[in-house]
Amino acid sequence: LNGDIITRTAVNQNEKRVKDLWLADSRRWDANKVKQVYGCDWGDKICNIPIGEEGQVDRMIWFHNPYGCFTSKSAYSWLLLKEIGYGPHRFFWKAIWKLDTLPKIRVFTWRVGHEILSTNCKIATIRQGFDKGCPRCGAEVETLLHALKDCPTSRAVLSKGGWSRSFISKNYDRCID
Repeated sequence: LNGDIITRTAVNQNEKRVKDLWLADSRRWDANKVKQVYGCDWGDKICNIPIGEEGQVDRMIWFHNPYGCFTSKSAYSWLLLKEIGYGPHRFFWKAIWKLDTLPKIRVFTWRVGHEILSTNCKIATIRQGFDKGCPRCGAEVETLLHALKDCPTSRAVLSKGGWSRSFISKNYDRCID
């Protein structure tokens, strides 16, 4: 699955093992029961998981620990790594750190991707009464996206630098996108 939390609706206390969600006469998922417990979306995903051969030893394994054991430390590390870029963008971050460029360029790119550069909008959340407006155009709130791409001054610099019109005019929710 993708690492999200799966909530379970308690239907029957007898359903404590995965095997309790199989059809009684075969090694196949009881789709109705699975969907009743986990909902349609997760139920479909669970029913697509293949069931192993009979006679195999079944045990719980935590893949984010070299020994397969769950610990709060391994859970914290996994959540932290997922948050800072080893999740869906891990290939992008690997490529950034391997670039043959100045370290400050790599660090700047990392800071942009994690949206941790100072902008007037961020400073205003810390300091009351601070002006959120863009100091270059004054027309909008200075967010990171505005400062780097949406401000008319930034757009002019990007255009002169050879960035494509489609990149400049496209709307993004976050810098990592």
